Amino acid sequence: MEELSLYKNAKRLIIYRSVLEDPACCTILKLLKMLDEEEKDAALVVDTYHRLVANLATIAENYSHQIGDTWQNHLLNLILWDENPFSRQVQSMPPEEMGQDLVFAVRSDLVILQGLHQLGSGFIMNAIKKWFEAKGIAEWGNPLTWPSFRQLSLSGPGNSSSAFWLLKQTFASTRDWQTCLPYLADFHQQHGSGLVCRFNALSWRPAPGHDPLQGIPEPDPITFENLFGYDKEREEILKNTEYFLQGLPANNILLYGDRGTGKSSTVKALLNRFSHQGLRLIEINKQQMGDIPQIYSYLKKRSQRFILFIDDLSFEENETFYKDLKAILEGGLEHRPANVLFYATSNRRHLVREYFSDREGLAGNQEVRARDTLEEKLSLADRFGITIIFPTPGETEYLAIVQGLADQAGLVIDQVQLRRKAIQWALWHNGRSGRTARQFVNNLISSSRAEN
Repeated sequence: MEELSLYKNAKRLIIYRSVLEDPACCTILKLLKMLDEEEKDAALVVDTYHRLVANLATIAENYSHQIGDTWQNHLLNLILWDENPFSRQVQSMPPEEMGQDLVFAVRSDLVILQGLHQLGSGFIMNAIKKWFEAKGIAEWGNPLTWPSFRQLSLSGPGNSSSAFWLLKQTFASTRDWQTCLPYLADFHQQHGSGLVCRFNALSWRPAPGHDPLQGIPEPDPITFENLFGYDKEREEILKNTEYFLQGLPANNILLYGDRGTGKSSTVKALLNRFSHQGLRLIEINKQQMGDIPQIYSYLKKRSQRFILFIDDLSFEENETFYKDLKAILEGGLEHRPANVLFYATSNRRHLVREYFSDREGLAGNQEVRARDTLEEKLSLADRFGITIIFPTPGETEYLAIVQGLADQAGLVIDQVQLRRKAIQWALWHNGRSGRTARQFVNNLISSSRAEN
């Protein structure tokens, strides 16, 4: 039967074999196999079909736009998001320069995947109906009472204007998927593969049996238009990032300053400014310095540009991670890939906690090489090519931030009253900072809306 042929072909996948591990794909293949086998319990067939519908109902929650029914749309997503030797290698070389065995395997897989893509809701339901008729069972349930896969398309995030959406349309409308290979190659060259293709913001969270890179579905939407003050500081960071994206020499950056001055928000805003140019932001922490070689290996052959973001970086006296970071930033045996930079924020200028005893050792005889110890602690910050300082704003700067946020929010309030309340808020709360200004304006917005 055709169903068994599709099942056997699916087992011949090579490059895209991970598609078979998807729960919905596993269920649909199990159903195809059951439809060809003799003396199977009809109730089990129905149960398997219901399980498939339940899987697809859950999947459909993530889409507001789809190509074909939910199964067909889901399969196209699996193909375009797949992390495999082809999707990785094609980011650094065109298909014609690859091993022809690899290209041939991809073409063969696309033929098999096209067969699976044709398994729409109508095909499955007709196959079940024929199976029941062959068993002499008159009724298997009213098909009209079973929701088709398309009817399961629920509201959710969608990106109908993206290259991802356009490529899915190309696949769905092409009679021979082998001819789509050049388009697939171009897509991976421009947008990467796997999680890097799906997400602009990621975090490094290694765990046994899982991809160490985890996508962040809803990153902070902050933009530079939402940030006020510190224009000169941010301009230097923007310029360095633009050099990086252009493939020019660029420096690692340390953003140093008091709390609430917008250091982290500045880095996050870079992602929203430059993600369309291939920038990706990966959050790591200081305990993961030993994973840097693994991170380099994961990223170095990809077409995107990656900023490894370490937020609120500082080290205590008994923490030796800073020595690892020193070697990583400059001087380590392993070369940092050209598509990777480090941006870190800190409230400490020299990152490592210092004590007066460190300096007393220079005058006394407490340590033979006291200056060496002090220099070792101070030299970490020097390994960042650029240090940007975000000082606590003065009253004028603080009020300018408040005014900018209030204007952006459309608040109508007397300027003298706004100034008085803003100063009072800073005194009663966390002092003058960009964060305090935003908290103050948020409070004004809530109060205004509550009164109305």
